[in-house]
Amino acid sequence: MVLADPAHIRAITEQDLEQILQWRNDARTRKFMFNQEPIEVHAHKAWSRKVKACDQKFVGIVEAAGLTLGFVQFETNKTSTVADWGFYKNPDAPRGAGMLIGICALNHAFHTMGLQKVCARVLDFNLPSIAMHKRLGFVQEGLLRAQHRLGDLSYDVICYGLLSREWRAANLAKGDGHEVN
Repeated sequence: MVLADPAHIRAITEQDLEQILQWRNDARTRKFMFNQEPIEVHAHKAWSRKVKACDQKFVGIVEAAGLTLGFVQFETNKTSTVADWGFYKNPDAPRGAGMLIGICALNHAFHTMGLQKVCARVLDFNLPSIAMHKRLGFVQEGLLRAQHRLGDLSYDVICYGLLSREWRAANLAKGDGHEVN
């Protein structure tokens, strides 16, 4: 089982770009995104160039048991130890991969990047992401009512935050067998 194996996170490479685009454009992923339109290859390449040139972003891949589980990104500003994060899993990854991605990524954020806080924004209908954020220890900090429009409907956006001290106190970052590279 994948959860029994150590996970690690690494920066994306040029070789990952096609796979990341496939995951992002998969209907199982897109249905939970703020932008649900498929991304074109040229736009994806432009995004990659922009990320490489930006030192306020970390974009990584989480792997375990020889499987590539998913994608994660953190974005800060130059003077901040607070980051917004986003992630999605390989749509074909085994059950439990989302939590493993979250644990590995948050260990990286708080231990390697030295962040003090990670923030998330989740559409109100994304029940799997809401449940995962709660299990990871995120606290709801706000609700932006009817904030995001998709088609003819408006959706609430739930704002979450997780402090480094909360992550450490929850003991999720210790003794769970998940390593960070």
